[in-house]
Amino acid sequence: MAKPQGPNKDNLERTRLHLLEVARELFAEHGYAKTSTTMIIDVAKSSRGSLYHHFEDKRAIFKAVYEGLCEQMSERLMKYAERSGDDVDDLIDGCTAYLKVFEDQAFAHVLLVDGPHVLGSEYCRSKDAENAYGVLYEGVCDIVGKNRKAMMTADFLSGALDTYALRIALAKDRKKVYREYAKHFKVLARGVLECGG
Repeated sequence: MAKPQGPNKDNLERTRLHLLEVARELFAEHGYAKTSTTMIIDVAKSSRGSLYHHFEDKRAIFKAVYEGLCEQMSERLMKYAERSGDDVDDLIDGCTAYLKVFEDQAFAHVLLVDGPHVLGSEYCRSKDAENAYGVLYEGVCDIVGKNRKAMMTADFLSGALDTYALRIALAKDRKKVYREYAKHFKVLARGVLECGG
């Protein structure tokens, strides 16, 4: 990967984004523990000074990668809101799209495997509440109304999604496991949602 070139201010932002892109690939491939700042610098063809200009340490780079993946996931899931006009179908499609994300090594390893260990489970839960869970809860509210039942239903579906996502993330054949779990989730979720949560 070539080092970014250009005017200073633009170059600083391009350098930051380039470092994040490289870090994302390395964290996905090697994991947090086996990825060093030296590896990131070498692959990015950057300098230690440049890396530390943008990020305090390896954990800060990882956190920025994690947050970027959370934002990407949220953007993907929002595409399913009111897509077909059928609230149940849209929610189920959004949920299976969430599971499909974890076929990707970066999402699987950064968000589910390393994220809770590096950033803490409380932080990861708060990011999930802002992103994926927030979209899920709003979708359930559209179906059953904004009440206590909506929260319980969203919690139930979220628990299934989190478990299924981890199974996919840890699988040797993530695509195959995704297909199995997505199919099962569709049946499970439709039964829960069509009986009113």
